[in-house]
Order: sequence, then C-alpha cells, then structure tokens
Amino acid sequence: MEIMYKAYIFDLDGTLLDTISDLCTAVNYAFDKFGYPNKDTKEVAAALGSGFTYLIRTLSPENCKDDKTVNQVVEVFSEYYKAHATVKTLPYEGTIEVLKEYNRLGKRCLIVSNKKDFMVKELVKKFFDGLVEYAQGEDEEHGIGKKPCPQMVLTAMEKCNLKKEDCVFIGDSEVDLLTAKNAELPCISVSWGFRSKETLLNSGATIILDKVEELLNY
Repeated sequence: MEIMYKAYIFDLDGTLLDTISDLCTAVNYAFDKFGYPNKDTKEVAAALGSGFTYLIRTLSPENCKDDKTVNQVVEVFSEYYKAHATVKTLPYEGTIEVLKEYNRLGKRCLIVSNKKDFMVKELVKKFFDGLVEYAQGEDEEHGIGKKPCPQMVLTAMEKCNLKKEDCVFIGDSEVDLLTAKNAELPCISVSWGFRSKETLLNSGATIILDKVEELLNY
C-alpha cells in the first residue's frame, strides 16, 4: 500500500508507549511523601500531555498548587520516575511492526514529547533503537518549549531537513492536535492512548484511528 507522507512525527506517551502504570506509580509515590490522596490511572491519564509540572499541579489538592510546593513534589516524582520508568512500560501492540514497515518503505520516523529530553532519548533507545531517526523532548533550558508550542516539532523537522508538506503529526491528545495546528501540519489522532474518542472529536480531530496497524493506511 502506498503511503503518502515521507515523515511521521509521533508523540510518545499514549501514542507509541503505554507509560500510564509507571507514571501513576510515580505520582502516588510522590503524593504519599507529601500526604496527598492517591490517584488512579484514569485520573493520571486525563492530566497527561502538558509536562510533569502541569501533571502534578493538576492532580495536587487545591491548597497545594503554589509554585514552590508543586516544584517540590515534581522533584520527588521525577527522581522516582527516572529510576522506575520502564517497570511496566511497553510499546503498544503492533507499534514495532508499524515502525519497521515504515522503515522498510523508506519513510522517516521522528518523536516529539513533553517528557524531559534526556528521558525521551533513553526510552527511545530502549524500545525503538534503529527505528526512529530523531527524538526530541522538552528542553526549555535550551530554548525548546513544550507542546503545543510548535518549536519542538519545527526543531525536529529542521534537524532532519524536512519540509512541512513531507510530514504528518500523530498523537493521542488535544495537546497534539493543537501542536499540529500550530506547526501547520496535518494530524492523525489515535484512540488507544490517554484520551477518549469523544474528547478527540470535541477537540477537532478529523482522523481518529482505533488500531495501531491502521497507521499503515496513511
């Protein structure tokens, strides 16, 4: 089957990797340290997509959302998550096969994520080594902001010498839809991640895939 795009720019969490169990464990580890109520995977999934600070601030009790407290919780969460990021995390079923097929067809695969850049690169090396040409995470210290700011996507495209007409963005959330819009790219949304199909539709999604192998239709 002919695939129309030359390059596929993927979100990571909820799109290629099922990271929710390890993220939820890390959230509850940090919350236990601060005496906060624990959260279930559904609550954590709903708050994912805009980086760790947003995640912790959203899930914290209402009287604990000041910057100083949030940053303290984020630090505990991050340290634990760095050490336990791959306990249960795995690629979604069929993901490796799709990436291999893209590579066989000469298509280029990139990843952009609101995870910290060093963590993105570690996860990509562990799970997708040799299948992904370039991976970029949040690196605001060096001027690369988080999605939905398009800078992360545009930086990846520039590094790989890609034009907008070559690319499509693939993600599982309203953040990814807005990122694609801001980067002036078409977007394929996927329903197997951290948002419901209803949420994606309400956020303006026009293409929603329910199975990983359906990516090969595009």
